[in-house]
This record gives sequence, C-alpha cells and structure tokens, in this order.
Amino acid sequence: MAKTAYPLVKEYITIRKPMDRDFVNRYIQLFEEHFSSWLYDPQYLMRSRLLLSENAADFEIMRHLYEPAPGDEDRKKISEPVLKEMTGNHGTKVIVVNSDNNHKLQLIKNNFNELNDWRYDAKKDFVNLFFLKDKTWLIVLNNVKGTTEEKLKKLVIKENTR
Repeated sequence: MAKTAYPLVKEYITIRKPMDRDFVNRYIQLFEEHFSSWLYDPQYLMRSRLLLSENAADFEIMRHLYEPAPGDEDRKKISEPVLKEMTGNHGTKVIVVNSDNNHKLQLIKNNFNELNDWRYDAKKDFVNLFFLKDKTWLIVLNNVKGTTEEKLKKLVIKENTR
C-alpha cells in the first residue's frame, strides 16, 4: 500500500499541503481499488480483533492461528455490559459461545441492531458472519460438539457474505 499511495503522499509533501479529508478519501479509494480482498482475508481481519469467550483455551487458539497484533483484546465474560462495550470497538469482533448457548446467543442478538432478523439453532454448531454498519465484522462461533479451533481453521469469508 505504501508504494501505491506514494504519488499521493509526494503530491501533498511537494505542495506542503497538510493531510485533509480529500487525502483520506483518496487514500481509502486507492486501498479499495488495489487491495479489495483484504475485507475477506481472515489473517488481516483478525489483527486488532476483540475476542470474547469464557473458555481460556480459545485465547491461546486465536494467538496460535492468527498473528497477535497490538490492538488485540480479550474479554472473558459474555454479558450485556461487555457486549455493549464491544459494539464500540472498531476491529473485528469474535464471540465464542461454549455454554448456556441459548441465553448467550440471545444476549448477542439483543446487543447488535444488525442481528434483529438473525435466526439460529443454539443446539447446533455454527459460525455466523455479520458485516456491521460500522464496516467491521462480527463473527459468532457456537460450540456444542465442535471446537473453536476446528471452526477457525475452516473459516472462509466470502464476498457475498456482506
């Protein structure tokens, strides 16, 4: 991306123009034109992510599968206050439900407006992906018999998921 944006940056430096809204918009446009697949790449999306799970092993699995980044956060309790806090996070949000599935899935649904029409079966393993209004991903893993590791290793985010 640095090579792609170089002409834009050089232009601003040459005319001694400070970064402004136009610069940011042009930078975003360049990024989207040349690197549009980033939005569907789990390796990229799991950087600066917020993982919510009550199973300590899930945090280690995430660190093992995806390179840790400075913005990564972990939360150990699925509760209304934590979910409300999570809605303000601007990274990928990953929630792993391992117990009391029906109650916790309902809590998740209630705390994200985009999930109003979400239908799920709390008795079945699944991975559901949601592209939120703030242009971040919410990934919900429901573990009944399967494991977080199995689901994350198979995670594929397709363009038509949005």
